Formats: sequence, C-alpha cells, structure tokens
Amino acid sequence: MPLFSRKVDYALIALAYLHHRAEGATARELASRFGLKPAFTAKVLKALSRAGLVAGARGSGGGYR
Repeated sequence: MPLFSRKVDYALIALAYLHHRAEGATARELASRFGLKPAFTAKVLKALSRAGLVAGARGSGGGYR
C-alpha cells in the first residue's frame, strides 16, 4: 500500500526540485526529468500555485518558482 497518493508524490517531487533551482522550471521540464506524466504534473503545479506554495508565470518565459 502506498504511503502517499500520486498527487502528493508529484507535489513533493516538484517542491523539492524547485527549492534547489532559483531560476525555476516548467511543468514539462519536471515531467521529463523525473519521468512523470506531463498533464498531471501541470495540474499539480497549478494547484500548488493556487495554494501559494509556488509562484507561476505564464508565457514564453514562464514556469514555476
């Protein structure tokens, strides 16, 4: 039986990775680096942004910090 749900697992991976990258990252970058599902990664990052845990920026230079 898993300790965390998949959503919590993705969120912890994203938060840990973004913590060590001052320049931030995109959802696509996170998904490819860790072998995660891109659409679900974007959904998790959007939820983290709404909760105020990460800052999201839209556009060509966008991503999450």
